[in-house]
Amino acid sequence: MRVWIHDTFGEIFSSQLPPLGNPMYLENRQMLFVGIAISLSILSFLVIISYIKPWGKRKKYKKKAT
Repeated sequence: MRVWIHDTFGEIFSSQLPPLGNPMYLENRQMLFVGIAISLSILSFLVIISYIKPWGKRKKYKKKAT
């Protein structure tokens, strides 16, 4: 997403329209919110799955003395 924002930043602010009136900004803002929503949902899933651990706890292995 960083590259996408960086590529469109110059185009949005180079026109004579204010950013909030620029249709390119409004389109990019919608895509940015979609990207943020996807990122937060993945992060939430990872936190929840690591807390619940449906596969059970990991076994602890003891080192053998040599």
